[in-house]
Amino acid sequence: MLRGRGAAVLLAPTVQTDSVAEELVHAATVELLRSPPDLLVASTAVGMRAWIALAWSWGLGGDLLEVLEHSGRLARGAKAAGALAAEGLAPHWRATSERLDEVGEELLRRGVKGQRIAVQVHGTDTDAFI
Repeated sequence: MLRGRGAAVLLAPTVQTDSVAEELVHAATVELLRSPPDLLVASTAVGMRAWIALAWSWGLGGDLLEVLEHSGRLARGAKAAGALAAEGLAPHWRATSERLDEVGEELLRRGVKGQRIAVQVHGTDTDAFI
């Protein structure tokens, strides 16, 4: 439509979904069930939905939801908050900016010393946050 009206269009994808080895996600989920987190940071709606769907496929969905129900839940933004709420896990706090650094500021404001924090990561820009 745009080219048909004379525009020069440059395509540049801004979102990319990387495949993560299912075995790594399974191992992390089992570890989380063994030692539940004090807090959960939900970074993306797609990632949260995929993780919970995988947990159900392993027969661990109910256990994961129960553990997360007893954890404090922070969401990076509206979509991540919606993914949590869709699973009956309304977030206790969510960033208004959709930025992970705002979540980090909130965690530091609360204090993280001695806390076990599960972070559903998105992409490669989470190293500084962690």
